Amino acid sequence: PIFNKRRLLFAMDLAHKAIYEQGKAILVEGYMDVVSAHNRGIHNVVASLGTSFTPEQARLLQRQAKELVLGYDMDGAGRQATQRAMEIVRGLGMRIRVLSLPQGKDPDEYINAAGPDKFRQAVDEAPNVLDYMLMRALQRFDVTTLEGKSSITAMVLPVVAAVDNRVLLEAFLKKLAGQLQIGENAVRSEFNKYVAAHPEAGQQQVVISSSVSQENAAARGSGAMAVAEENILRFLLEKPAACGRIHAKVSADLFADERRRHIYQLILDTYAHQGMYTPHDIQQKLTPEEAEEVARIMVLQDVPLDENVLMDYVKRFRMADLQKQYLAHSRLAATYSRTGDARLAEELAACKKINDEMKQWS
Repeated sequence: PIFNKRRLLFAMDLAHKAIYEQGKAILVEGYMDVVSAHNRGIHNVVASLGTSFTPEQARLLQRQAKELVLGYDMDGAGRQATQRAMEIVRGLGMRIRVLSLPQGKDPDEYINAAGPDKFRQAVDEAPNVLDYMLMRALQRFDVTTLEGKSSITAMVLPVVAAVDNRVLLEAFLKKLAGQLQIGENAVRSEFNKYVAAHPEAGQQQVVISSSVSQENAAARGSGAMAVAEENILRFLLEKPAACGRIHAKVSADLFADERRRHIYQLILDTYAHQGMYTPHDIQQKLTPEEAEEVARIMVLQDVPLDENVLMDYVKRFRMADLQKQYLAHSRLAATYSRTGDARLAEELAACKKINDEMKQWS
């Protein structure tokens, strides 16, 4: 009845006064981290009692402080613990920052090696949890590649979804888009997809504003085939093995947008030369403008693509091409009919052949 690990924190009996006075609690993993800090005059440090951080412990700290600094080891388990801590303090009005110590040292090692003043400085300079996770993701993945942009987004979004401050969330989505060098609407779309797939996060979807939608529409272009162009490129970058089948049905000159036409031709050429390719192979050959277009296309996944959906886009291309051919031959047939030209029969036969193919595609 007296001792319950979930409801108590190691050294809270010694730390509560300093936590209240400073308005800040430092939560670490190990008992020795706490012992070293207190022995060197840093008294607002506590640790969980052999368990993960609990809602009861969060409420215990929330009575004394408005800010929580996490001194976890930021490996995979540490990132999960950080996300868990964010979910726990949601609604308690506590800010979370993440302590980042040089060479991955834990607090015990760092305090004994560098001294308490350096540790206090590290605490004061600790970034908020969103900035920290973005910093780690940018260090871990190559932001210049498609795979890197996708991996950074996947690493950061679970933490973003745990934010309960909408102003902070909106500002961070804008910052993330800038760091990834892609449109803000693309990041917002990915966030909404994550939230829809993880209702347990308890997060609301963000609004894609009209101005952001207009920016994407401007980047996409007004051509009737623009969406088809985007999704064929996305499919080929995600599934290179389909390149041969698509090439046989869609020629590059059917792409109305010059950037997307060149990207498509690069894919075809690389596939013909290498027999296979990766998104990185294509990325290396693109101009900065084309790379930005590919990044926009790859992140803004409006429609889940499978073979059936893709073939619908291919059909649109093929039908557009056939209609163009039919119009050209029918105009020639009309001209030859008026002038009595013998080539009329040839043009009528061509129109019939094209019309039969259009019926098959439709």
